[in-house]
Amino acid sequence: MQLQRTSRSALIVVLAVAAGLLAGGMLLRVHVERQRVRLEQALDRAEHLLHMGESAKAEKVLRRALRSSPKSLALRDMLANVYEFSGKKEKAFEQRRLAVELNPRSPDAYFMLGMLCLSEGRHKEAISVLNQGRSVIREHRPARQVLARCYWHEGQPKKAMEEFRSILADFPDDKAALQGIKALERDMAKKKALAAKSK
Repeated sequence: MQLQRTSRSALIVVLAVAAGLLAGGMLLRVHVERQRVRLEQALDRAEHLLHMGESAKAEKVLRRALRSSPKSLALRDMLANVYEFSGKKEKAFEQRRLAVELNPRSPDAYFMLGMLCLSEGRHKEAISVLNQGRSVIREHRPARQVLARCYWHEGQPKKAMEEFRSILADFPDDKAALQGIKALERDMAKKKALAAKSK
């Protein structure tokens, strides 16, 4: 009799724990979904405000959303775009750097910072960042192409060529890497011909 009561009590405890875990899991899913919806709404609102020329309001919307989702790459990307649109380049860089710092396993974070550096002529910074994330960007072709182009613009054509060839070794169908190699070869041949003429 005592054994049956103990078994029944244990069963009730197990069922209560299971129900609690199930309810907790459902609450977590609901919370995550609400968070995703709020994030999308903030992005949509900020994009609309930016298109209306109201970058200060867009910034406010994004900063508010970042309080609850500080690691959101999408929010940081949009805020960096708002700053770029407003001519606040250093603040855009700050957001891109934060994106990498908060998402060190995201190849997109490295790519977006690398692209901003490339577009602003900050090639050494892009090379440094992309090399720091080398293991993360291994499968991210555009990030690796940015790295190759930064080497090229920084006057390191051999490293640029190595990177383009490395991309092709990993992704034989990569047309951008193949075009990069051809353009770099033309550029190197041109420079060689100019150097020969000046002798």
